[in-house]
Amino acid sequence: MAAIILAVSPIYAQDVQGDVYVEASVDNTNPYVGQQVIYSLKLYDAVGLINPLYQPSNFEGFWRIDIGVVSQTNEQINGRTYNVTTISTALYPTHSEAINIQPSSVILPETVFRAKQTLTANPVSLDVKALPQSNSSAFNGAVGQFTMSASLDRQAVNIGEPVTMTLTVSGTGNIEQLPPPALPDNWRATINAGNFKSQTQNGLIIGTRDYQIVFTPTSTGDQELPAITLNYFDPVDANYKSMSTSPIQIQVSGDTVAAPNLSLDDSEPSLSLKPIGSQATGTTSPLIFIMAGLLPLLGVAAIGYQQWNKTRKAQLEKRIRQQQAAQIAIRNLKALALADSKSSYQVIEKIFNRYLSDKLDMDLKVVKQSNLMQLLTQNGTSENIKSKVQVFVSDIEEGQFSPSAEDIAPQKTEDLVKLLRDIDAEWIVP
Repeated sequence: MAAIILAVSPIYAQDVQGDVYVEASVDNTNPYVGQQVIYSLKLYDAVGLINPLYQPSNFEGFWRIDIGVVSQTNEQINGRTYNVTTISTALYPTHSEAINIQPSSVILPETVFRAKQTLTANPVSLDVKALPQSNSSAFNGAVGQFTMSASLDRQAVNIGEPVTMTLTVSGTGNIEQLPPPALPDNWRATINAGNFKSQTQNGLIIGTRDYQIVFTPTSTGDQELPAITLNYFDPVDANYKSMSTSPIQIQVSGDTVAAPNLSLDDSEPSLSLKPIGSQATGTTSPLIFIMAGLLPLLGVAAIGYQQWNKTRKAQLEKRIRQQQAAQIAIRNLKALALADSKSSYQVIEKIFNRYLSDKLDMDLKVVKQSNLMQLLTQNGTSENIKSKVQVFVSDIEEGQFSPSAEDIAPQKTEDLVKLLRDIDAEWIVP
């Protein structure tokens, strides 16, 4: 009798046969408060998983920036070949103490060969050090290694016209939460924080933020815009340091703005006033005619000023909404408590539409894919970002009706955080 050969599908298991397992680690277990720490989770897969889903730790006690998948390699372990996927997160400790990072996990969705499984990584412990005492009152909490540069929009202006300095700060510190540098006391100046961008270099997050500093000169001649100084703690050298931009010369033309002379000279009054009884009957002072002629002009000027102020206020509110759109959306996403899958996807969709509404200054309660792609094209969005948005919107729409959506709704919040940061890097609000 001929032998019957059965084709048997492989059995998937969590570290029972060593087919699939996960490991977590950090690159520094003894950092300073505010120092960047890279948390990495490695998924070892010897059987070819389909659509594994990453569930990160809550990273309590840290400010975080998600890096995502940083590498996919093959490794030989105990005679077996594993596909190793590394997912990284940049962490910044917020206080000094021993902190245990709760385990991250990877969810293996249900298939015809096995039930849904969760691979749980090991917890990771850190002993976070406090910063040493600083002797400078100007230190504002910057921790890391930084570079700084400055440029002007122009170097010749008329008196009273603003000069805008763009100050760019980059480095390994938590620049997204970095307070603005201090401004010099002897200048009329204001500072606004621009968009935050980040990129990965040599396994670290390098953040960049532009600050717009507006100086208003009040005297003519050669003027010197003072140096801007950043005081910070370098965790590698364990020392406090400072860096400064170079002073920049500007030429200011025009008349000096002088304060009005409000002093009164009793011997030479500005108006010759007569006693009431000495005025001729039926005569009217020329001053009354002058004031009567000016009243309509003053009324028009007042209405014009009110309209200008209203328009200026609306433009300012619009700009603030655009600048803070991503920050508000990300904060809402991180605070989102996911319930059943349908409501979770609906909330995620609302947060995304609210972001687009604020960023584009349009009422976009419901956005169709075709209209959305047109809006993205009109705003100069790259094909790469448009492709990511299209995939994300399709997944969200499908997730509201898919019976297995509850397994992947948490991952979609992480996807949207990354997507918002990518879009924000291209849609720079001046």
